[in-house]
Amino acid sequence: MKSDDLRTVSDVSRMKNAGVFLASVLLLCIGLFIVPAVSAEEIQSRAAVVMDAVTGRVLFAKNPDLRLMPASTTKLMAALVVLDRRM
Repeated sequence: MKSDDLRTVSDVSRMKNAGVFLASVLLLCIGLFIVPAVSAEEIQSRAAVVMDAVTGRVLFAKNPDLRLMPASTTKLMAALVVLDRRM
C-alpha cells in the first residue's frame, strides 16, 4: 500500500467514527425530547441503575444488588455488534 492509500483508509475510518458519533448524539437529543422525565417512584422495574458514563458515578439505583437475567441487554449488545461489523 502507498502512503496515500493509508491516508485514505484513515480518513474513511475517521468519517465512520464521526457518523456514529453524530447518530448517537442525534438519538440522545431525540430521546431527551420524547421521553418524559420520570421520578424514582414511577419506575416500575424490579431494579435499575443510572450511571455517569465518564466518571462511573452512580446517579440513581433501585435494588442495585438484585441479580436479574440480562435478556434485553444481551439482545441490544448483539445488535450493536452486528451493526458494528457491517460498517
